[in-house]
Amino acid sequence: MTIGHDPELVIPFVNAVLLAGTIEGEIHVAEDASGTIVGGAVWFGPGSEFCHSEAQQERVLVPLLVQFDDELQTWWSEKFLPEYHGAIDQELGPSKRLRSYHLQLIGIAPNHPSQQLATRMIRAVLEKVCPELSLPPGLLLSSLWRKLTKPTR
Repeated sequence: MTIGHDPELVIPFVNAVLLAGTIEGEIHVAEDASGTIVGGAVWFGPGSEFCHSEAQQERVLVPLLVQFDDELQTWWSEKFLPEYHGAIDQELGPSKRLRSYHLQLIGIAPNHPSQQLATRMIRAVLEKVCPELSLPPGLLLSSLWRKLTKPTR
């Protein structure tokens, strides 16, 4: 992972996501049997997203952007964010982006032997948002189909 082709910006970016998660998001941590952290994820629930609020912009985005050179700052604000938001709005619909959960960052220790830890961390939030996900596969598909095809008011 690099930010603007500069690996030195990875740690400040990850720290920014973590700080934003403490302000308005959810931080999920996975530990092994000894209590060592082996994975983590930062989610933003409905009504929020990374650096969306004034508090996040002031405490997270401004300090992060001052570490970016002018070219990267311009790319971030004039290209990346508009295209990213546009793609999400195109897929979900313009009013649904802030009504969704956003997985902003997930990471698992590379030497951790547990398989599918990231999948289990994602599934835990999905099951909270959509309890039907804990159903057996046949009932799950039926329940999700009804939910997806139900008219919205």
